[in-house]
Amino acid sequence: MSTSSATSASSGAPTMPAATDTSAGALFLHPYATISVKSHVPLELELHSANYGKWSAFFKAMCGKFGLLHHIDGSVPPRRTDPAWEQIDCCIRTWLYGSVSQDVLDFTMAENQTARELWVAISNKFQANKAPRAIFLSEDFHSMTQGDLSVMDFGKKMKLAADALREVGHPVAEPTLVLNLLRGIHPKFSNTKDIVAGTKDITFDEALNQFALKELRMANEAKQQQRRRRKKGGNGSGGALQQQYQQQQPRGPTPTSPWVCFSPWGTPGGQGWSSVGGGGSWRGQGVLGPAPQQAYTAFAPLQFSTPPQQQQYQQPTQTWDQAGLIAALQQMQLQGSSPWVMDSGASTHMHSSDGPQHAARDSSLQ
Repeated sequence: MSTSSATSASSGAPTMPAATDTSAGALFLHPYATISVKSHVPLELELHSANYGKWSAFFKAMCGKFGLLHHIDGSVPPRRTDPAWEQIDCCIRTWLYGSVSQDVLDFTMAENQTARELWVAISNKFQANKAPRAIFLSEDFHSMTQGDLSVMDFGKKMKLAADALREVGHPVAEPTLVLNLLRGIHPKFSNTKDIVAGTKDITFDEALNQFALKELRMANEAKQQQRRRRKKGGNGSGGALQQQYQQQQPRGPTPTSPWVCFSPWGTPGGQGWSSVGGGGSWRGQGVLGPAPQQAYTAFAPLQFSTPPQQQQYQQPTQTWDQAGLIAALQQMQLQGSSPWVMDSGASTHMHSSDGPQHAARDSSLQ
């Protein structure tokens, strides 16, 4: 047994492979030097992040896997004069250099330090000023809101903030995590929030899973509604447009010929009836006697303009020929004894003077 192996056995430290001399008198390449730290510590320790707890857990597990934890925890005093021990310690320092950021090394790296000394310097850097850091971390933790984040991303952000508080000596209890989640969750989950709040002894992970499930259902419902709208628009758009087009179409054209006052002594379509521009006038003798010599125009023709193509239809505007109406009324006033009367559409007509004059013709008209 070599001197270095005997020394390790007497000190209680794990036995390490002794360095063997080569033909040139140099030490051989140690197997630990070929191990990549990135394959065992998947994250990098950064100065302004809250990942010190995870990083230290990964690094301790790596050292314990190879039986080298005593190089960083201080359980065994260093042996700087032992070449084999020094070689392994250099491998561990290399792992530390490769798993922390350059900013961390600027504050912790020193010349001729052991792996234990570098480990302690890194730990002190992240454990210093715990009280001020706890104030800011607690403020950030209790002011978190979901915003545009998904439920899982929001829960991850809150969990990292809780881990940062734990690293500075202020761990967050499970009920506090749940209450903070209920406070910062989006208002659209109000119904699920009431269910979670009413569940006794619910954990943070259980509450987060319920909100995530609700989020998934809401997203699925939104997709189904969008598909139904697209399907309805594709199949029924033509019918809807046709119906809208028909509603906007004008009614049949209004006659442009003048409407005349029809004589009660004539019958449209009978003998003596003649069509005048779509209307009609009586030219012969009716059952009530001879017709007057003149028929008066009561209303002017309705005037409207056809809407141009490719434009929205507008309701045609009706106008009255006031001058013609006034002239007709004046002419009727001058012929006060005329037997003509204007058909107003009423079922009963009352006249003060014309009734007795025509009583001899038809007594049923009185």
